This record gives sequence, C-alpha cells and structure tokens, in this order.
Amino acid sequence: MSIIPSLAQWSMGVGGAALANMIHLPTDNAAAIISENEATIDAFLADSDLDPKVMAEVSRAVQEGEALYQSATQGGVSREALHERLQGFVSRITLVFRTIIDSSGDSRVLADSGLLLATWDTQWSIIDQIVAFGALMDGSEAASLMFTNAQAAEAGKLALFLENVNDPELATNLNGLMDQRRALITGIDDASTDVSALRNSIFASLTIYQETLDGAGARIVTTLDDLASTAKRNAWGTVIGVTVILTLALGLALLVSAP
Repeated sequence: MSIIPSLAQWSMGVGGAALANMIHLPTDNAAAIISENEATIDAFLADSDLDPKVMAEVSRAVQEGEALYQSATQGGVSREALHERLQGFVSRITLVFRTIIDSSGDSRVLADSGLLLATWDTQWSIIDQIVAFGALMDGSEAASLMFTNAQAAEAGKLALFLENVNDPELATNLNGLMDQRRALITGIDDASTDVSALRNSIFASLTIYQETLDGAGARIVTTLDDLASTAKRNAWGTVIGVTVILTLALGLALLVSAP
C-alpha cells in the first residue's frame, strides 16, 4: 500500500516536466519529485508477488514515462514531438487503469472509478491548450487556430463529463473558465491577449480537475481498505484476493495526479 503515494507523485513529476517544457518553465520541481520516488518505484517493480499482467503494463508505463522525462529535460525535441509523447504516456497510464478496474466487482469502486477516469480524460484535453500557449509565447501565427481546436475538444469532453457528475457548482466553474479562455484568445492575432489571465485560467481548470480526482481517489482507496479488512476478518481474503485489491488500488493511484 505504501507504493500508492510514490507512484502518484512520480507520475505528476513526469507529466509536469513535459508541460513545463512546453510553456518554457524550469523542470527543477519535477526532477525533485521524480528523484524522491525512484527508489520506491524500483523496489515495487522488483516484487514478483503481484499480477504479472498488471506488473508488465506498469513496467511499460514507467519506461515510457522515463523516456518522456528525458525528452523534456535534455532538449532537442520539438514541442509537437513532446506533445505526442505526453499523449502516449497519458494513454498508457489510462490503459493500466482500465485493465485494473475491470478486476473489481464492487459497485462503489466501479462508480468512483468511472468518475476518476472521466475526470482524468477530460483534464488531459487541456494539454493541447498548453501546447497552444507555448506557441503563443513563441509568437506563432498558428496559436489562435491551435487554441480554437483545443477548446473545441475540451468542450465536447467537458459536456459529457458534466452529464455524469451532476454537480451544478462544478459545471458552473469549469464552463466559466472555458468561456473565459475562449474570450481571451479572440485577441491573439492583434497581440491584445492577456497572457497572464490565460495562463491562470488554464491552471485554475487543472486545479479543479485535480480536486475531483483526489476526492474520487480517496474514496476508492478507503473502499479498498475496507474490502481488504473484511476479507481478512471473514477468512476468504487469500493472498490472491488481497493482491487483486492492492493492484487495483495501485492502478487507481496512478491516475490521482496533476501535470
């Protein structure tokens, strides 16, 4: 169970390094986060007791994350290429998540898992806006079109996400921030865009998504802990049963992170 926070922090460090590179920010903080959790990750991957299929998928995700981090910190990679690799990393982690939640039959876990996955997917639609923000900083004439396309993708995912969440306050806040960004980018071509406000709006949305992820993740881990305790008390919690619960918690924890 102690591996959960380390994997969450490590994933945040990897994604954070890539995003920082895209908007010309230092990656020092990401490096510190990754360094602090490497030993725990290595020890986990050396453990042969967990489901081999899950272990293999986690191992591949870690390898892709390491390659992405190197690309983000060593330079020489275009924003477009880094963007593509980040999207691949997100997809890989999502695959791990889907594989593991399929092993759970508990209705509470499945409900919160659905919310967590929907939040994760919608949150990452903002990656394209961060790429567009980097293009804006470089004076690219394509920045306006990039923002428009990225916001169209976000709008579609956000609408579906909010249908399932049924939280009026959350809907108001996220839609308000999206509308704010849409208004801000209208002045890109004549250099009148409030860059600071645009950046703050992007990160405000990411913060809201992160809070939603944290809430779903916390409920899932609590449920899994309860299931594990009940299993032990009722004597049907064999090593295999407990392993399924632990690996499920691991996969969900991988997604409770912000870039």
